[in-house]
Amino acid sequence: MENTQLELAPQPQEITPMAMIQDALQSAIGKGEGLEVYDRLLERMERQREYDDRQAYNSALQRIQAKLKVIVKDATIPGKGKYASSKAVDKAIVEVCNEEHFIFSFDTEDSGSAEMLKLVCDCSIDGSAYNRRYTLPLPIDGAGPKGGGVMTKIDATCAAVTKGKRYLKNMILNLRIEETDDEVAAGLPIEVYAPLMEAIEGATTMAGVTTAYIHALKAAKTETEKKDFENAANARKAALR
Repeated sequence: MENTQLELAPQPQEITPMAMIQDALQSAIGKGEGLEVYDRLLERMERQREYDDRQAYNSALQRIQAKLKVIVKDATIPGKGKYASSKAVDKAIVEVCNEEHFIFSFDTEDSGSAEMLKLVCDCSIDGSAYNRRYTLPLPIDGAGPKGGGVMTKIDATCAAVTKGKRYLKNMILNLRIEETDDEVAAGLPIEVYAPLMEAIEGATTMAGVTTAYIHALKAAKTETEKKDFENAANARKAALR
């Protein structure tokens, strides 16, 4: 008995909307259609390309969000509790974003107010013409929790950009931060304490360190907080010398 080999019929390839438009364009060229026909088909191609790129972006973003794990709070402020540092956030997202060729591009725009900064982030997939813009308005008045000035304008702007970039990443990727119930209630809440400490540590001049320290000292509620601010101010001045 002879061995016979069955030949499988080739599977039809999926015809995409873009392929249909390209076929129509080739047909129009072959028929010598007028320029208005070409323009109409080229416009449809451009719209379809934008649609495909937008769908690819949305799909990539969904895959990233699905792959991301809960970010563990890696840093602790004594007496305040734990929080996820910028380093922890970047470490958690960089590999997953690279796999999807997901790009963040940060810039600023005029907010219309000298006291506000508009931070923008253009996100895209490498090689795609489509990008999505996210914005976050940020105050740059340098005011502390009691209304007084804590930072110079330059320091306030730099601090706003640094924090804003982290917050925008959280928003864009819908990051999940570890929930803990071990925060200590004594003294200043962490959302007040942290900016005061950052103002001291981020000051770029001796005078800026002194100003930030004085405001932090006035806001402090415990002797431990006062000592923390004093140590931070001394360390910052030593670094600036």
